Amino acid sequence: MPSESEDTNSIDWKDWDGKGRCAFFQAFKTLIGTMGYVHLQGKQKNSTLPKLLIKLFREGIHGSLKSEDVGEMCIVLTELHDEIPSLIMDTISVFDAELSSQDFVATDMRQRLKQILLYLDDKWCPELARERLEFETLAEFNMIAKTFHTKFIKIKTKLYYKQNKFNLFREENEGYSKLIMQLHKTDSKPETIVSNIRSLNGCFSIDPTRVIDIILDVFQSMPMEVKFFIPLIKLYMPEVNLLTEVIGFRYATHQEDGVTPKSLHEIVCILLHNDIFTVDNIYPWLSPHDDDIAKEVEEMSLEEKSTKKSALLPKDDQKKDKQRLEYEKNQKLGLCEVAASLGSWKTFRMMLSRLPENYVIEKPQIAVAACQFIHYLIHKVYIKYSGFSEKMEICSPDFQPSPISENQPETFLEVSEVVFPMLYTLGAALRYDLVLVFKITRITSTVLSQIMNVPANPDSETMLERITNMVGTCLLPTLSNIEANCCVSEAIWNVIKLYPLQTRYSMYYNWRIYLKTNEVVLSKRFQGKVNAKACMKRVSKENVKQIGRLLGKLSHYSPVTLFDIILYQIQMYDNLIGPVVDALKYMTNLSYDVLGFCIFDSLCNDRREKHDANGVLPWYQSTSLFCATVFKKYNVDLSGILLYIMEQLKNNRSVDLLLLKEILQKMTGIDITDVMTDHQIDALGGGELLKAEAGYYGQQRNFKKTATRLKQALVENNLTAPLGIMLAQQKSHIIFCESQNSHLKFVGKLYDECHETLLQYGSFVSGSIMHDSYTSFPSIHELLLEYKLEFDTAFFLSRALIHSIANDQKAELEKKSNLKKGSINMTDVLFDIMETISESIQELYPSRHWDDISPQFVAIFWTLALNDISVPHSTYQKEITKQEQDQSGSSKQSRDDKNNSVVDKLNLELKEQQAHVKNILENLRKFKDNWFLLRSVKPAKNEMITQFLQLCIFPRCIFSITDALYCAQFIHTLHSIRTANFSTLLLYDRIFCDITFGVMSCTENEASRYGRFLCAVLENIMRWHSSKEIYDRECANTPGFVTKFRVSNEFSEPNDNVHFENFRHVCHKWHYKITRSLINLLESGEFIQIRNAILFLIKLLPVFPVISKLAQFIEKRINKVREEEKNNRQDLYTLATSYSGLLLSKSSKWISESDFHVVTASSAPADTTSSLKEDIDSESFSSQTEIYFSNSDPASPESSSKDSEKSHHSNISKDKKSRHKEIEHNHSPDSQQRDEDKTKAKTPPKSPENGPLLVPL
Repeated sequence: MPSESEDTNSIDWKDWDGKGRCAFFQAFKTLIGTMGYVHLQGKQKNSTLPKLLIKLFREGIHGSLKSEDVGEMCIVLTELHDEIPSLIMDTISVFDAELSSQDFVATDMRQRLKQILLYLDDKWCPELARERLEFETLAEFNMIAKTFHTKFIKIKTKLYYKQNKFNLFREENEGYSKLIMQLHKTDSKPETIVSNIRSLNGCFSIDPTRVIDIILDVFQSMPMEVKFFIPLIKLYMPEVNLLTEVIGFRYATHQEDGVTPKSLHEIVCILLHNDIFTVDNIYPWLSPHDDDIAKEVEEMSLEEKSTKKSALLPKDDQKKDKQRLEYEKNQKLGLCEVAASLGSWKTFRMMLSRLPENYVIEKPQIAVAACQFIHYLIHKVYIKYSGFSEKMEICSPDFQPSPISENQPETFLEVSEVVFPMLYTLGAALRYDLVLVFKITRITSTVLSQIMNVPANPDSETMLERITNMVGTCLLPTLSNIEANCCVSEAIWNVIKLYPLQTRYSMYYNWRIYLKTNEVVLSKRFQGKVNAKACMKRVSKENVKQIGRLLGKLSHYSPVTLFDIILYQIQMYDNLIGPVVDALKYMTNLSYDVLGFCIFDSLCNDRREKHDANGVLPWYQSTSLFCATVFKKYNVDLSGILLYIMEQLKNNRSVDLLLLKEILQKMTGIDITDVMTDHQIDALGGGELLKAEAGYYGQQRNFKKTATRLKQALVENNLTAPLGIMLAQQKSHIIFCESQNSHLKFVGKLYDECHETLLQYGSFVSGSIMHDSYTSFPSIHELLLEYKLEFDTAFFLSRALIHSIANDQKAELEKKSNLKKGSINMTDVLFDIMETISESIQELYPSRHWDDISPQFVAIFWTLALNDISVPHSTYQKEITKQEQDQSGSSKQSRDDKNNSVVDKLNLELKEQQAHVKNILENLRKFKDNWFLLRSVKPAKNEMITQFLQLCIFPRCIFSITDALYCAQFIHTLHSIRTANFSTLLLYDRIFCDITFGVMSCTENEASRYGRFLCAVLENIMRWHSSKEIYDRECANTPGFVTKFRVSNEFSEPNDNVHFENFRHVCHKWHYKITRSLINLLESGEFIQIRNAILFLIKLLPVFPVISKLAQFIEKRINKVREEEKNNRQDLYTLATSYSGLLLSKSSKWISESDFHVVTASSAPADTTSSLKEDIDSESFSSQTEIYFSNSDPASPESSSKDSEKSHHSNISKDKKSRHKEIEHNHSPDSQQRDEDKTKAKTPPKSPENGPLLVPL
């Protein structure tokens, strides 16, 4: 079947007389023959014939066809089908309506339609036209007689405009008086009264319209008689049109008078409430018109936006009077007010649906009326959930319920169903009744606390959701629209604080959106913004109190706006942090919580970069410092920031560690720094009390409250263990990922910062405040095997947990055995736990790895700490003396009691640590023979020392200051307890042989810790070097200083040990090695190597250099660095200048080489210092260095190892072979006498390159 477009396109309308006429007729005929119907057929199948006819008429009216052509074609088409005439008349009706509704009556198009109709009237079916067309159209086209038109108008006038005439002389006052009497019989049945009224109408010929008017008058005088008048009106007036017209006439009359009586609004509300008529019936009679209201709303909006500054000025009284008069004339607002005052929320909502909601709600009279009604509704529930004592009487609300008022809810669930929708509607308009605000907050806080403490159920979830919506849409907007009122803020906080963090922050986010988008609060927000900026311009240290009070007032009603401005200001000017933080002390709890949200939101949504690949940007440093200071000083919830930091660590954003570091430092007082006094460092090796009193710059007892809040936030959010593990894992990410896109100096600084944060966090977690949270950490087995942590971090995080488990097991064993407390030694339990830990360690490496060293030894090394193997007696005595001096200088009794308590606790802690260290040493002596397994082959010693350094010493000595001292002390402890198969001399030789790679591969802080470790080792060595008595007492005849390694069944000889003078030669060689390595680093020209070398020298300064010539060589190289870096790298120049001054201050303590060890005149040419001087003068120091764990000393026994031989150049290997021959000669039994003779003859000793050796047999 051809489509409509094809039928139309095939017709040539311009050539109508030629091809167009035939084409149109053929198309029309084809469609009728194909479809077989004209209008519809079957299942609503549309016909295309009407569209074709419309096209024909459109061309005749708007196009090129003549009126006669259209008329002729219509006459021809009627012969095709009987329904065609009806279809043609329908088409004419469509065009008639179209042209009548537009301004086309006097145009040619209307005239052309008239000509078509006239043609059809003459040629074809005028009866159908008279039947279908409008009467006005027929008259216009002269298709009906004028007499008929005149008669029609007369009949219409008689029906609609002619009134019935009553004989006013027959009306008597008696009829109206009897009517009024009947209407006052409210006790009678309405049916009886209606019958009597109708009798009066017939008897006295009373005007029926006047009867309706009198009924409404009486109803106005007694609006509460609803049960009587509503049925009466329904019976008397089943048709509401006349009733609404009478009421509308009354509204029109009062509109002219200016004031509409309240009684009229009351009866209209009652009639609407009882569905006598609808709002649509009465709304058109009310004034003003909706267009006027819309115009007024638009003008108010423009005024708010364009005259923001007017919000800062007091409103004119004349303007207020004008607004009051306009409100009294507004019948729509008056009807809304009466509906609210009567308690008909149904009627109120019907009126509100036809008016702008804010326009109605923001009127004080309407808001107050609605609040009074809500007072009445919640009264019963308020008595139950107010939180007051039952003996306290609660005043009844000042609201008289009407017959159409809502019923009072009995339960809170009913309140949430009935009252909360009203509160949603009121929104910020609740500010007009603050008493109601307090009532609602008391009810919701009581109910919410009960909901949070019971298992979830459908009713509780429904109530929780409704309360949440009410807080966000009503309470918080109300707070923003009132003047500064801290009591309202605290009342709302009593509700909000019961929600979890995510819900609270979601509320604050929506609150911020409300402040930015709602026009009602626009002026208030602008006022707060202007005042906040003014305060921030004036804030300083001198006016903190004054500005703080102003900021406190601003925070009561606009905290989000205020804190956004404060954060922006402190990010620009970091010197404002101190005064601003002090000025925040007048805030409410809600304001502090909003401050936490604003900080959280600023960190999350700030698109600025936090670092520039060279360092952290100032704005983020300021934000971090401000955040930490605020959290320390005020009770702000830490959960949001901790969760943010955790999320950032998950996303490998290491820069945010600065925020965590600042928080830990401010709230716990734990500041990890290498700039510490010797007294502080020694105190870190004591107990918890000594650490708190002397280990940090701040007194730890001053941070107890803030540290407890931090602990509470970590425990509540289950972050104690995850945060520590993430910090440990972040170190590896910094090394392998951050270094790809950032400068090496920044990566090293970032790594140190991450490590310091880990140390801070670990120190806090292992402290006394977190003692009840140890169990939240995974076991050491899980940390090592599942989380893949290194030994240092895994044991650092678990060390406190291990001691806690030991104490618990000890207490449990004592309880089971019915023993007294303290009967079981805790160290025995601790060593049993270490045995279990060793099994986990053993799984990490293949079995051949444990051929030379036992996993039990590794577990003991990593489990113990500095306070387990040493007691800082002098530090305890200094601190006790200090506390006693404070006590003597104080006159207050409370201070005396406090100091006495601290002194007693320190004495007790000292005794406990002494006993603990004694027990630890006894257990170490018990197991010392099982740690190092001596094999029959020569490389056994080499492998054992290598594994000990790799697994234990090197990872831990750079972890922290206390760990560096622990490593040095642990080596000394192994020597002191005469550990079997452990060579102290060989270990020291391996440590000092070449420190080049060890120093250059460290970060800045690690270089300082490595220096402290070697300084502690050298202190012990130099103590042995200083006196033969000390050396003989502590080193002679000890396994650690054996030079000949024998199989266990061989007899040990006295001369197997190193003698004192030979030991001094070895010490000189070690000093030479250290000097050579450090000068190599200083000559490298690389920033990292030079910086680490200088830092290393600074930490070694107490014990190195002590030989004057070596010190002069170092000083010369340092001065050269100063000259080269003076105008290039200022940080290196400053560091070198600092060390140069420190080195010069030690020059008086330098000694000559002859005082350091025995040197004769004949040996001077071969003196190592001379050769070192030549090397330095010629600047031809060998750059050849060995791998970190290989032996670079050709005189040591490890040089015979195959691995060591492969790592050296051939010339060094040849030199080794010649020296080994000399070694074998010097230490053979036949050469012992020759050695004695040489000693007597004072043969010059070998140079450090050929010093005394450790020779295995």
